[in-house]
Amino acid sequence: MKTQNLTLEQIKNEIEIWILDTNFDLQQDWNEEKEKMFLQLQSLLSIKSNIENIENLGGQIFRSTITRK
Repeated sequence: MKTQNLTLEQIKNEIEIWILDTNFDLQQDWNEEKEKMFLQLQSLLSIKSNIENIENLGGQIFRSTITRK
């Protein structure tokens, strides 16, 4: 399996897409798994918030291993 180095900005953009997609799916009448999708949306929002906290407060992390942009 090939690994890829992602920037924090790329990760945030991907998560934002997943949030928008999940939120869209939640609003569709065909969706029979709304409870499960809602939990997934909550998890994605939590992940986004945690990443933003790391970005704003994670000075030592950035100096060591994560490429910011």
